[in-house]
Amino acid sequence: LLEAHAREHFLRKTLSEVRCDNDVDYSALAEASEGFSGADLKLMCKEAAMCPVRRLLATKPPPGTKEVPPVTAFDCLHALQSVRPAPVDRERYAQWQRDFGAI
Repeated sequence: LLEAHAREHFLRKTLSEVRCDNDVDYSALAEASEGFSGADLKLMCKEAAMCPVRRLLATKPPPGTKEVPPVTAFDCLHALQSVRPAPVDRERYAQWQRDFGAI
């Protein structure tokens, strides 16, 4: 499983594909997502990215509206609470780390 600095880098890279508010605290998200795999983090980022789309659709914008609001810290918190880490065999990951090191 990823360490905090790797989770932060992953979150920054993945969320760079969408517009985010300046209030998004990647470091705090990384700390709060202890135990998340890369797939779990990707799902969390997708959920966070969908929050502004859902808000926009709830307002029933006129046809042709293309401007989606940015992802906010609240969206990220909502996504963090919505996505739970998949159960993993931690000993198996630890053994892999001992045998082969990080990639």
